[in-house]
Amino acid sequence: MNTILSIIKNSVLFFIVVIFLFAGCEKKYEFEIVGTWKRMLVDKPGSYDTEIWAFSSSGKVYRSFNGIPLDSGNYNMRFKTLNTETFINITGLRSFQGMASSDNGEYKIHNLDRSKLTMQRVSTPDGSSPYLYREFEKK
Repeated sequence: MNTILSIIKNSVLFFIVVIFLFAGCEKKYEFEIVGTWKRMLVDKPGSYDTEIWAFSSSGKVYRSFNGIPLDSGNYNMRFKTLNTETFINITGLRSFQGMASSDNGEYKIHNLDRSKLTMQRVSTPDGSSPYLYREFEKK
């Protein structure tokens, strides 16, 4: 009887530890995205233009282009498959002349660390073609 209780007790303790570990990962990613990021213009090689995205801890994202504020929107992050996939949903950004679509939509984050962010859009609010790849360096 004591053996069964011991096994149950250890199993419950193990699951509690696992839950805390996964919950900690979620906060880590939200903390790491907060800050100012310089977009690498991979679609415009040799360009001297500078596009900046700034993510706040309150869920706001601000964009500027060559030092001129463009717009702001909102973002939230979600995690799937036991936190092995991280997604960010961006809303409220505008389209600008010469841009096929806005940057709104849900992105799968491929890399997020202290110096680099890469993400690929997987869906758009209007159902249009989602393909959009963004790469950033932390400022």
